[in-house]
Amino acid sequence: MSSSDRAMMNAFREITTMADRINLPRNIVDRTNNLFKQVYEQKSLKGRANDAIASACLYIACRQEGVPRTFKEICAVSRISKKEIGRCFKLILKALETSVDLITTGDFMSRFCSNLCLPKQVQMAATHIARKAVELDLVPGRSPISVAAAAIYMASQASAEKRTQKGRRGSCHSDSCSTELCFHLSAKQVNSQSSPLKGRSP
Repeated sequence: MSSSDRAMMNAFREITTMADRINLPRNIVDRTNNLFKQVYEQKSLKGRANDAIASACLYIACRQEGVPRTFKEICAVSRISKKEIGRCFKLILKALETSVDLITTGDFMSRFCSNLCLPKQVQMAATHIARKAVELDLVPGRSPISVAAAAIYMASQASAEKRTQKGRRGSCHSDSCSTELCFHLSAKQVNSQSSPLKGRSP
């Protein structure tokens, strides 16, 4: 086996290991392997570590297959920094002349609520809050992940299923600064809108 083939096989094993750690299905692994193979054979990211390229390919594959994961989730199962994965992500899209769909709050809402063991009622309310915040342009420039996390916090606080902000941040893979800002930006205005939880006692 050539050194090139060995490097590719090592990358494929690393991809499978990362995918297994966050319970991703085989089709994600296959797409990631295909992306990595294209990049590796084109030598378009020469000088970048194969592990970083593999991590970025996994992030792209998840988005292309409609099951997006956050950069922090990919970082957690790899040894690569968020910054380096982000760099490789942009370089790969450019090199392969491909794209990924924009992520929305809806892409993460169900999984985040499931991680927090929240009932469907709270998920519906959080989805409503996030949608209104976007429609009313209350959170310009904020990431969908941060908006989803803030909406979940607001919805859970209005119900009997209260969650701490620390617990929410961990389950939603969001940082404290951005989600707190989203919460303060949207709380008063969005709560004034009709919500699935409005009128219910906490």
